[in-house]
Amino acid sequence: MCNDRIKIVRTSEKLTRQEAANRIGVSLRSYVSYENDATKSGTIKYRFFLHELEMIHKVVEWFKDSKDTNLVYTSYNEKENKDVYMVAPRDDTGKSIAYYEKHEHRDRETIKMYDFVK
Repeated sequence: MCNDRIKIVRTSEKLTRQEAANRIGVSLRSYVSYENDATKSGTIKYRFFLHELEMIHKVVEWFKDSKDTNLVYTSYNEKENKDVYMVAPRDDTGKSIAYYEKHEHRDRETIKMYDFVK
């Protein structure tokens, strides 16, 4: 039996299991074990995975809502001193066609993470 909520959110964003694991920052093996094992639902790690996938969904929807929203600061990696952003490339009409992560090694970002202010 699988944890349907994680799988539903992952597949709604057209992410493979490997892409979801990479985005969350865990091994594929760990991700798959939480997606496939219903006894793990409700655990802290399961809720973390679900939260991360739901944030991806929220950002993608935010990108769709306005042509003026193209970048969201998502995390900071202290060990590597890098900021991570989700960026929305757009087609000629301004429609968000995808998203990708942008990693910048520099001084730490000062704006709030997941700040949905236009």
